[in-house]
Amino acid sequence: MADDFVVLAAIDAAPLHPYEVLDHLQVLKVQGSRGALHRRVEALIVSGAVETFDEPGCTGGRTLRLTAKGQRMLADQVITLLRYEPFESPLFALAASCARMDHSGLLDSILRPRIASAAARLTEEEMALAASSGDERYWSRVGRERLIAHLQADITWLQSIMNTRAEPHAVLDQRLPRAG
Repeated sequence: MADDFVVLAAIDAAPLHPYEVLDHLQVLKVQGSRGALHRRVEALIVSGAVETFDEPGCTGGRTLRLTAKGQRMLADQVITLLRYEPFESPLFALAASCARMDHSGLLDSILRPRIASAAARLTEEEMALAASSGDERYWSRVGRERLIAHLQADITWLQSIMNTRAEPHAVLDQRLPRAG
């Protein structure tokens, strides 16, 4: 899944030449050879998730873009990653960047429980730190303080994602139940 997800996400960001996809993936620290990427892109083309077209005024080959099927695949993977991937994972951050929807219901239903869990863990860690004696080992205390800082940052970041209302993403928006 992750292999398709990162390729689909890179193509979704902007129509790309196949060689540009690898450049995007390398920025994300995704390891892979040109041959493996080429096989993955070709498989996505054969499956109907990606299509190629000639960009006007551009020489040098084909350009890739997602089809409706590719957008649905990406949307499904975004939802799964937002639900289950650890916050510190680059895949979670990439999924969050792909979640361009105006409808707050889906983001709320996915992220609100994750924020609540992080907030509960933050409270536990802060209480444990406050209750710790002055003789607690230095590195143990520093580790707990670092964890608290990370939890605070994760909560703030997730809240900002929920508050950001970008251009609606048609595929994700179709998956949402209509209020009525």
